[in-house]
Amino acid sequence: TPEVKNVIDDFRTVAEDPRFRYMGNVRLGGEPTDTTPSISLADLQATHDAVVLAYGADEDRRLGIPGQDLEGAMSARTFVNWYNGHPEYAHLG
Repeated sequence: TPEVKNVIDDFRTVAEDPRFRYMGNVRLGGEPTDTTPSISLADLQATHDAVVLAYGADEDRRLGIPGQDLEGAMSARTFVNWYNGHPEYAHLG
């Protein structure tokens, strides 16, 4: 969709700036694991002018609230996939 393409283009523009540094799949605080390094927020703030913390979900989480199983109710992740035009979610529209 055009919205997805615009986001990709915007990110590419920012990421190509030499002042930009992306650190993905990093544990904030705590102990590192075999596959995931760790860094403290204080260390990030001490060495960077700006820090953006962005989180995502790789699976849905049920909230256990009334109505969550009603027709048309969906997780935020499902909604975002439908809104962004992901082909596996086209049937929702």
